[in-house]
Amino acid sequence: MERTRILFVAMPQLLSHVLRETLARYPDIEVVGEQGDRKNLVSAARASLADVVVIALAEPDLPADCDALLDAIPGIRVLGVAADGGRAFLWELGPPVRVSLGDVSPQDIVDAMRRQHARRIM
Repeated sequence: MERTRILFVAMPQLLSHVLRETLARYPDIEVVGEQGDRKNLVSAARASLADVVVIALAEPDLPADCDALLDAIPGIRVLGVAADGGRAFLWELGPPVRVSLGDVSPQDIVDAMRRQHARRIM
């Protein structure tokens, strides 16, 4: 079974903890790293071999550094989660497509990660 590798970036501590606790229940998902800020985002994603980067966002728009990440690493997905953990947005390259996941629970976020990784390996 191929595992979905997740990198957390700029996540508030409580949100990171809740997502880690939720993800720990799934043997097919692995948190491969956590970075406190968005500096060197592309390097961190490459080094961790992440399939999905989960990043806390203040706004529902794709930041320029995430756009650069999508350009630099084909097939990677960016899952932007509102800092309060209440909403999520998913981006992928080609051209960047934004899908609003709306109001979400930790389980909704897990399901989105799994769906996106399954699409990537098809």
